[in-house]
Amino acid sequence: MRVHIVPAGDKESREHHKKTVEKRVSMDTFEKFLTIQQIKKFTHLPSTLYACWGITNGKKKVNYNQWVKMKKGDLCIFYRDKKFFSVCEVVCKFKNRKLAMHLWGIKKIPGVTQLKEMRISDTHETWENMFLLDNIKSINIPVSKFRKLMDYSEKWYAQRYQNFDEDTSKKIIDEFELNNSVNFTGTNFTFGHIHGVSVGDIFLTRQELSKAGIHGPSQAGIWGRELEGSCSIVLSGGYEDDIDNLDYILYTGQGGQDDKGKQVEDQEFTRGNKGLQLCYEYKLPVRVTRGYQIKHGPEAGYRYDGLYYITSYEHVLGKSGYKICRFHLESELSLDNLENKLSNSLPENYESPGRKEGTTNRIIRSVKNREKIKAIYQSRCQVCGIFLKKPDNTGIVIGAHIKGLGKPHDGPDTLDNMLCLCPNHHEQFDAFSFYIDPDDLKIYGLDDKKGQKLITAKEHKINKDFLSYHKNLYENNN
Repeated sequence: MRVHIVPAGDKESREHHKKTVEKRVSMDTFEKFLTIQQIKKFTHLPSTLYACWGITNGKKKVNYNQWVKMKKGDLCIFYRDKKFFSVCEVVCKFKNRKLAMHLWGIKKIPGVTQLKEMRISDTHETWENMFLLDNIKSINIPVSKFRKLMDYSEKWYAQRYQNFDEDTSKKIIDEFELNNSVNFTGTNFTFGHIHGVSVGDIFLTRQELSKAGIHGPSQAGIWGRELEGSCSIVLSGGYEDDIDNLDYILYTGQGGQDDKGKQVEDQEFTRGNKGLQLCYEYKLPVRVTRGYQIKHGPEAGYRYDGLYYITSYEHVLGKSGYKICRFHLESELSLDNLENKLSNSLPENYESPGRKEGTTNRIIRSVKNREKIKAIYQSRCQVCGIFLKKPDNTGIVIGAHIKGLGKPHDGPDTLDNMLCLCPNHHEQFDAFSFYIDPDDLKIYGLDDKKGQKLITAKEHKINKDFLSYHKNLYENNN
C-alpha cells in the first residue's frame, strides 16, 4: 500500500475537487468514454456516482511515472491551505484523455509555443491519468506535523503529486492513523505482548519501538483504530491532566492541542480515543510504554512496561477548561511485581505510590457488601424496580459504587457508598447518563424516570456526599 499526495490548493484544482470529488461523476458520463472492461473495474461499488481525479503527465512524464505505481487500495491524501484535509481509497485507475478533457478541459503547457503544424495535444495537456476514489473521510493534518515526521524543511509544501514507497507509507499511515478511515488492516497491529519483548526492555528511540512492533506511530501517543481498538500508548508528558502511579494511570486521550502542546479545543471520542473506548468495552489489553520525559520513565529512551486494562473512562473538563477524554488504566501486574521488573530503570528518587493492599482482601470485602445490598432490595433495581430472573430464581443486579473505588476517586467500599442496580442502569450510572439528587433522591437525566425518586430501604443509609460527588462528575460530563 502506498500513500499518494494530491495537491488541490490552486483555483483550478479547487474547482476540480468540487466538481468531481465532492459532487462526483455519474455512471452515464463514464459510459460515454470508457470501455466495458474499464467500467467493470469499479461497478462493484454500491453507487451510480463516483469520485474522480486525474493528473497530468508532467514535465518529462514525472507525474505519469509516479502514477503508474498506483494500485487499488492505495490511499490518497488531499492537500490545500497548509494542511491535508481528506483521505481516500483508490478504487481503480485508467488513462483517458477524452474523458479528462470533458470533465476538466485543457491547460496550456508552460514554455511551449504553438506553431501551425503542431496539434493541440502537443501544446496543451489535460489530467488524463485518472483514478476513482472511495471511503472519502475528512482529516486535519497540519503541514508542520507532516514536515516533522518526514524530516522536511520548513519551506516544504505539497506543491506536486507524489507517492511514497511502502515502508514510508506505513509510517505515514500509522502516525496519522489514516487506516481508521478506510478500515485498512496492516501488519503488526496486535493486542497483548509482542513476542521477544519483556517488561522492562529499553528502546533508545520511538523508531526502535515501531520496528519492534510495540508502538507503530513515531510521534502519536496512541496506536489505535476506530473499528478495532487501541493496542498501545506511550507516556511522554504531553498532557497536563495525566496522573501516573506506576500500576495505575489516569491517561488523557489525543487531540485538541496546538503545535505548542497547549489545549485549545475539546477532545472527542474519535480515532485513538474511540479505540481506547473499545478496549474498555471488550476488555482488550493496552501496551504501555513510558518515555524518559516523565517521572517514572527511564533515564533515557523508552521502556516497555507491560499490559494495562482500562477500568473506566470519562469526558470531563480539563485544567485548561476544555473537555478531555480520560481513561483509567490498571496494570495486570501487582505494584510489587511491577516495581521488581522495572527496578533497574526506575529513577533513583523513585517513591512507591504505596498502594500495596492485598487484592484478595479488597475482593472479599466487596463481595460481602454487594451481596448484602442485593439482599436488602431482594435483587431489584433501585431505579426501575425490575427483577431480572435467572434460572436458579435469583436476580441479576449489581452492587454499584456511587463514588468509584481506586484512583482517582478513592471511594470507600462501604454500604453507604453503594446502590443496587440492574445491568442497564449500572452502565448508565457509571457513564454519567443520569444522577441522583443528594437532597431529594430524585433521578435526573433519564427521560422515562423524570422526577421519579430512587427506591430506598430503611436499613440502607446513603451518604449524600457520595451522591454530590457523582452529581459533579455528571455535570462535568454533560
